[in-house]
Amino acid sequence: SCLVGSEMCIRDSGAVYRGLCQEDNTETCIEGIENKEVSDYIEQFGSTWQQGYYYSKPVPIDRFEEVLREKSTEKE
Repeated sequence: SCLVGSEMCIRDSGAVYRGLCQEDNTETCIEGIENKEVSDYIEQFGSTWQQGYYYSKPVPIDRFEEVLREKSTEKE
């Protein structure tokens, strides 16, 4: 697995991401997604997951599953 900051992808047009993660089909999470524009830009890199305030503010571990269920229901 590989965790990459969105700012790193934006700053170098994804070169570091492609060099570290994409070439060997590593599952990746790009963090720091703050808004739809960043999410849309990051989509081009084909990460496995994205995380950041755009999707959810940090939640206590005891509420994580509840929030995850709520978010998945919103998409339906």
